[in-house]
Amino acid sequence: MLFKFLLAVSALAAPAFAQSCAEASRFGDLTFSPNPIVLGEPVTFNASFACATELGYAPLYTDYTLVVPPANNTGFQAPIYFARRDAPAGGNDVFTVTFDPNYSQFTTYPDAQYEIILAATHVAESDSYGQTLIQGEVEFAVTINQASRSGYTETFSNLSCATQASDYITYGLVDTVADCETMCTNVSGCTFFNIYYDYNSNPKGNYNGNGTQLTCSLFQDKHTASDATNCGNQPQSNGGVDTIENSCGWYKSS
Repeated sequence: MLFKFLLAVSALAAPAFAQSCAEASRFGDLTFSPNPIVLGEPVTFNASFACATELGYAPLYTDYTLVVPPANNTGFQAPIYFARRDAPAGGNDVFTVTFDPNYSQFTTYPDAQYEIILAATHVAESDSYGQTLIQGEVEFAVTINQASRSGYTETFSNLSCATQASDYITYGLVDTVADCETMCTNVSGCTFFNIYYDYNSNPKGNYNGNGTQLTCSLFQDKHTASDATNCGNQPQSNGGVDTIENSCGWYKSS
């Protein structure tokens, strides 16, 4: 009698649970901590596939990728694939990842905006082909912060204007934020650097400037976003104007 009673309760409870699962959860629900993610520090991901299973999309395996959305992508930021996971036996998959702050994608594009893509692959039945694999994706917004650099603190990031001030020292072209930090450390009097892309555009607005190199400007004093008043738009010899992107500032705090 007890066994039959439990079956009856289960049969009544299942539809109610299914109704509580939103269609948006059919490929999984994801939380992660901390958020924002700090490069170089562990990040714990918790993926729940309870609703995916209830709705008939139980995953066979899952893939996780960091992607710069097309609207924010300058054309160089490739997806960062960081995990493939087998389907969890209990419906929840918990794992930890530490993103290397020295990875070239993070150093070359220090202030790129990302999304996490959770791609869940499940088995589906097809009248024509029998069982087949189907993949569905879910996007999750995320903020990624640079790790504190040795002796430097970030004062602003991801601006479309560069620092302009009377305590300017000099500038150079570099490949990474670390290169600009080294330049500031080795130049007497430098306590702040502003690093950004300074693109030259042709009359049609297409970028054809200095490729992936960054402009590294050095200053004597600390600056904030309020000092970023050089927003480009300077006439170029080709008839276009320059455009500033991904501008960030670092202050030597010790």
